[in-house]
Amino acid sequence: MAILIAGRDLGLQGRLAARVQLSGPPSRLQLRGRLQVEGFDRGGRFAPRGREWTLPFEGALDLKQQSFELRTVDPAGEASAPLTILLSASSIFTRPRAEAAFTFDGIPASTFLDVARRLGAETPAGFSMDGSLHGALALPREGFLNGEVELRNAEVRLQDAGPVAIRVATVRMAGGALELLPAELVTPSGATAELAGRWSAGSLAFQARFPALPLDELNTALRRLPDCAAPPPLRLCREGTLGGNLRYDFQTGTGDGAWTADLLLQGASCNAPGLPGPIQLVRAPVSVRGTEWTVRAATVRWNQLDAIISLVSPASPARRLHLEVQAPVLDAARLEDAIRPAFERRSSFLDRTLRRQPPMPGWLTGRRLELNVRARRFLLAGDGYGQLRLHGFWDGGQIEVPSVEVKLDAASFTGRGTIRLGEVAPEYYLKGRLDRLPLRDASMDATIELRTSGFGRSLLERLRLNGRLDARGVPYGGGSLDWIAACYDFDASRPEATQLRLTCLEARQGGEFFAGEPVTGSTTDLQLEIESARRQLTVSWPPTP
Repeated sequence: MAILIAGRDLGLQGRLAARVQLSGPPSRLQLRGRLQVEGFDRGGRFAPRGREWTLPFEGALDLKQQSFELRTVDPAGEASAPLTILLSASSIFTRPRAEAAFTFDGIPASTFLDVARRLGAETPAGFSMDGSLHGALALPREGFLNGEVELRNAEVRLQDAGPVAIRVATVRMAGGALELLPAELVTPSGATAELAGRWSAGSLAFQARFPALPLDELNTALRRLPDCAAPPPLRLCREGTLGGNLRYDFQTGTGDGAWTADLLLQGASCNAPGLPGPIQLVRAPVSVRGTEWTVRAATVRWNQLDAIISLVSPASPARRLHLEVQAPVLDAARLEDAIRPAFERRSSFLDRTLRRQPPMPGWLTGRRLELNVRARRFLLAGDGYGQLRLHGFWDGGQIEVPSVEVKLDAASFTGRGTIRLGEVAPEYYLKGRLDRLPLRDASMDATIELRTSGFGRSLLERLRLNGRLDARGVPYGGGSLDWIAACYDFDASRPEATQLRLTCLEARQGGEFFAGEPVTGSTTDLQLEIESARRQLTVSWPPTP
């Protein structure tokens, strides 16, 4: 019977018995009888198991034209059967060709799903559903099942993900594809979502809307779908909830599937490659368009830092990610932690003996990031400063900072710099200008060229500075200088009494010009001897701020 309907062996098993009464001439034989189906399954797994169905039928047989038509009817005096069938065939003795129509009124959903698969419908691996079906399907002489059925009081599973409860859903079959029209579902955690999808040979598409879905439930379900990994922002995160719209499209031969999403992720914990410890996403709007995704104005917490961040991943992997960070307080020690993993590389005994630098980890060699950082308050070595603005480019083992600005109350620093993630510790280079630094009743400008390396306090212990300073209103015993300037050289590795060297000293008081000899001393108490054509002055440096 199955071969007659489908044109091939569907692998169905069971016992089929019939009692038929024929009447009339050979060209118009009338058929009446009862069809009994028992143990209809597929190797012990096809439901319903061990049940017996009795389906009365009637129809007509034309031996001359080699055609017949059968249709099931309701049993007299009994409840209606959950399945009715209309079957017609031609060329039954030579080349049988048949078509069938089925009407369901409470047939088990698992039975429908298995028959649909055997008749050519494609579904995701591990997809199963329980419940009852109501509707109609047709199997033409050639082609696939088509029709529409309603799934009621169902539970749907995708391998070990689920079960998802569905009160009512409409499933449509056409052209070998299985389509789920928009339906409301309830996840194991009790969250609700609206889901629609379409599966066919070589393609998969679905879209979902949800107000507050646990992220772990979504990621678990997506891992069970072939070639359907979650978008990058979501696959790096766990816990938390997300709400919004999500769509996925996949076609065989086109590479990875394409995501489209507008989501709000809350309370999630995310692991960024190379970053120690998870980032806590308090609230993060996420947008995905194919391979391009963005996180806009997300409220985050990492390593005791609270910030608002935006992250844009371009469609082309050759372009940089763009990261913007805005924080009320930014501690340099916390920023230092962001690059510390670059130096946690294990090396062999031979590498250490030959002083060979261990290879950079993959996350570091592949890092291409454009940075924009802003903070209302900046902490460095325990000291607090004003606003910080930084623009930089992180490419592998080097961070270029073409622009950095720091506000120091009335003063400000502007410059540029480089961070090299060297062999054992980061190496820092900074060059810029300090303007209007208040020094008691005086003020100072300075050019700065800074070099240092290491972590924590070792940054101060290896600090080297040089440049030129220009000060105004510096006091001396009898008044104050209009202007004083010097070239300076500071090296923290020298003994404290010789850390600071001042050369090319010159000053002006009114119309009188002074010059001084080079001097070496500490940064806290330095006496400058300057003289003009008619007198000599002693100036204490630095003036007390």
